[in-house]
This record gives sequence, C-alpha cells and structure tokens, in this order.
Amino acid sequence: MKRFILSAIIAAVALSAVSAGDAKGLFGSVSVGPKAGAMFYSGAIGIPAGIQLVAEIDRSIGALTPFVSMNVLYAYTNGDSHIEEDIYGTIGAGLRAHPFSNAASGTIPLSCFLGIDVGGGYTHDVYTTGRSAGVVGLLVEPGAGIEYSFGPVVLSLSSAYRCIFTTVTTKQSVVLAIGARFIFRGESK
Repeated sequence: MKRFILSAIIAAVALSAVSAGDAKGLFGSVSVGPKAGAMFYSGAIGIPAGIQLVAEIDRSIGALTPFVSMNVLYAYTNGDSHIEEDIYGTIGAGLRAHPFSNAASGTIPLSCFLGIDVGGGYTHDVYTTGRSAGVVGLLVEPGAGIEYSFGPVVLSLSSAYRCIFTTVTTKQSVVLAIGARFIFRGESK
C-alpha cells in the first residue's frame, strides 16, 4: 500500500510539473479537490470520499474535450454482518461536452461528462465475530455527471457504477457523489 500511495504522489507531482509551464502544453486546465457521496449496495449503504486530480487535454474532438484523472478513494460500509473499508487509487479518462456553448450568445459554464476509472487497492472486512480479513482488488467505475464552473472553482454532481473484483468476491454498487475542484492551472472551457 505504501508503494501505491508513493506512486500516486509521484504521478501527481509529475502531472503538475509537466503542466506548470507558461507555454502551451498538453493540458489546458488542471484542477484538484475533494469528492464525497453515498454508495448503495444490496442490503447496505456506504460512504465514499476521496481526492481527485483532473486535467483537461488541450485538444478538442469536435465539441468534446477529453480529460484524464487520478483519484485516491476511501469508502466505509457498515453492513448487517460486517464493516468494510475500501482504499483504492484509480486513473481515468473521459469526454466532457459543453452543450450550452454558443459563440453568438456566450457560454454558460455548465458541462456534462462521461468517463471511466480503473485502479487497484485494498478491501478490509471486520466481521461481527471479531474476525477480520483483507484482500487486494481491482476497481472499475464507469460514470457520468454534470459540472458547473465559476471562476477557478468547479462543482460537480455525478453518478457511477462501481465494481470491485477480488479473489474472494465481486462487489457492485451505485455511487452518487458531489465534488468541488480548484483550478490551479489554466481555465475550464
């Protein structure tokens, strides 16, 4: 786990360093901020929270803007027979559309996005009998949402379908989340 966290920190620093120059580079805007919400399992509800780093790629595909992201996620679920904690790190990619952009009438800073996150991490279960177990897993999370930006702040409301695959089980949940990011380089389109 220490190696994973160290790798995520190195990747975040590298991404920030690459995009920190004044010259036009690969990334148009880079933002970081918290994200939290609720996970709905069959028979249980969990609370996810995390930190996200999002970088818009400075090359549009028609009306769509591609982006890449890195996330560190923590989730806590209290079920009938056990308590579960998930700690995962993901990388992701997606496309953002600005449906209300119009050169004649100006731009309304509302956008929609579709994306997918893939990563790895650790799931720890504590059972009511006192026994605990942990297992490494793979997380796959396709999602969609809307974002509203004002100045250097981007607010988001998103939903996703989270699947965690381990050697013991497969967990599936619906995730609803809100987030806020601060743009520390560039501007949101």
